Amino acid sequence: MKKEIPQQYKMATKAIHKLGDIGRETPDICIIAEEDEANYYGNWVFGFGLIDVQFPKTTTRDLNAEEIEKYHGQPTMIGKGFAGTINIIGEDFHKHVVVTKVNGGKVHSGILMSSLKVGRMIAMNTDNGFVWHSSTIQSINGSECKTKNSTYQVEYV
Repeated sequence: MKKEIPQQYKMATKAIHKLGDIGRETPDICIIAEEDEANYYGNWVFGFGLIDVQFPKTTTRDLNAEEIEKYHGQPTMIGKGFAGTINIIGEDFHKHVVVTKVNGGKVHSGILMSSLKVGRMIAMNTDNGFVWHSSTIQSINGSECKTKNSTYQVEYV
C-alpha cells in the first residue's frame, strides 16, 4: 500500500508508467513523494511530465555529491515558462533582485529563479510578468556575473 513521504530527489534508471517502461539507460534525476515496500512513486524531473511513475527501490538511489552540485538550483521549464527550481538542500532561491547590465544600463527587476552559478544563466520572473534570462554565466566575482557578451551586476533587494 502506498504512503506519502517527504518529497525528495533520487537517481533512477528503471521506471514503469501506465504506458509501459519509461526507464533510462543511465541514471537520471526523479522526484518522489510516495512509497510502498518495493517502490517509490513520482516523476522524472526532465521529460514528458508523466506522473505516478513507479521507480523500483532496487534501481533507485540517493544523489551523490557531484549530482547534487550539478542539479541543485537548476531551473526547470515547461515550454518557455518557468516551472520551478530543483531544490535538493532546502535553499530559498526565490529572492527579489535587480539585474543591471554593466556599460549598457538596462535594468531587470524580479524574482530570481535559480542560484547564480558558472555554467547556468541568470533566470528570473520579472516584475512586469515576463521570464528573462541571460546567456550562460562564464564567471562570477562578488555580485558581478560575466557572460560571453555582457557583464551584469546582481543586487538582492
